[in-house]
Amino acid sequence: MQGQLKTMGEQVKEMRSSGQQTKELIEQAGRQVEQLTIAADAASKSADAAIRNAEAAKQAVAIVISKERARVSIIANFPPSLSHSRTDGEI
Repeated sequence: MQGQLKTMGEQVKEMRSSGQQTKELIEQAGRQVEQLTIAADAASKSADAAIRNAEAAKQAVAIVISKERARVSIIANFPPSLSHSRTDGEI
C-alpha cells in the first residue's frame, strides 16, 4: 500500500509538472500570436505603400508619354480667292 501511495504521489508530481509546461507553452504561443499580428500589420502597411508607389509610377509614366507624344499642327494659308469659294458644308 505504501508503494502505491508513493507511485501515485510521483504521478501527481509529474502531472503538475506537465501542467506547468503546458501553461508555459500556451503563454509562449500567445506571445507568438502577438508578434505575428504585428508582423501581419506591418506587411499590410507595406503592401499599401507598394500600391501607392505603383500608382505614382503609373502617373509618372503617363506624364512622360504625354510630354513625349508627337504633336502635329497644320496651318493652311489659302489664297483669299479660294477661301471664300466654298463653305464648310460644301467641303
